[in-house]
Amino acid sequence: MQGENLNSAINDTTVSRVGVKLPPFWKANPALWFVQLEAQFALAGITADDTKFNHVISAIDSDILNCVCDIILKPPDADKYSTLKNCLIELHSESEASKIRTLLQGLELGDQRPSQLLARMKALAGDTVGEPLLRSLWLGRLPSNTQTILTALKEDLAGLASVADKINDLAHHSNINSVTPQSSDYRVAQLGKTSRPIDDFSWRSCFYQAREL
Repeated sequence: MQGENLNSAINDTTVSRVGVKLPPFWKANPALWFVQLEAQFALAGITADDTKFNHVISAIDSDILNCVCDIILKPPDADKYSTLKNCLIELHSESEASKIRTLLQGLELGDQRPSQLLARMKALAGDTVGEPLLRSLWLGRLPSNTQTILTALKEDLAGLASVADKINDLAHHSNINSVTPQSSDYRVAQLGKTSRPIDDFSWRSCFYQAREL
């Protein structure tokens, strides 16, 4: 039996040298990093606890190693990998209070698509925020004209995100097309006017086009 375990560890090590591509440790989401790492282990056929433990050690930098040095210098006799994994996740995971604070205050649409913003908000919300509140928070981060259109729809969140993306894309395309070469006389004449990149008619057009896509 001992010989079989030794052969398994040797085979694991041999496969891991050619089959595992270690992703850089992701402090912002360590749980997701371990999912990616374990996918590599599965593809390479690595199951030995020591092998997985050593791969984690080789993938993290010295600052992070220093935070878990007690486990690395004196690892437990069994479940070394799981012990190190749980410790790293606990050390670097954002607290629930911090996630809710970010969800309520710290997110803006910026250059993201509406669906990308929603995905980020869902990740922060987890199981602590219901869909009605999440929907309200997400809509509040969108442009006012987009909010007006979406609140009139009976779609679920996924459907609303799809429509919002199409409105966003159409609005962006409309803005690009509106930037055309103009004569200097025309530009001077426009200086005294208040212009809006997309007027109400354009937003209505975006809505109908998005619904048809």
